[in-house]
Amino acid sequence: MSETEKLKCYVTKVLGYILGDISQLKEKGVTVSFPYLFLSFAGIDFLGGLEHGFQRGNSQKRSTWFISTWMPKINSRYIFSDSYNTQSQASYLYNFARSGLIHMASVQRSVVVATDASLQKYHLGYSHDGNSKVFIHPFLFAEEFEKASGLYLEDVY
Repeated sequence: MSETEKLKCYVTKVLGYILGDISQLKEKGVTVSFPYLFLSFAGIDFLGGLEHGFQRGNSQKRSTWFISTWMPKINSRYIFSDSYNTQSQASYLYNFARSGLIHMASVQRSVVVATDASLQKYHLGYSHDGNSKVFIHPFLFAEEFEKASGLYLEDVY
């Protein structure tokens, strides 16, 4: 087996664990938000690490690269226009959702999360009621990650 084939097997196996866990959550009807987000961000970090390495301290680069490069191919709302920062949506999600979730088991106050199906239309929408807040629908986020990871793998392999 060539090194490329070994790497492909490894990537497929690791991503298979992550996507398999997300699938099991769906099958079992789990409606708690954080497992979907945690698993999706773990996958985002993993795939970003394939491009940018897994060095300590580069998780922002890994995450924002994957979110800004691959997630908009699934949903254009991952592109948040800010003339000063072309990766602002990815940075916002990294800083206020991913980092809080990974390091403190909680999203920051500028992130609102809910699994109610009637709220899916607000996914990645912003509220400006004095404080900017982004709404993340965890089921959609996981679904969009799954689709984006598939596109990434098609492109790489």
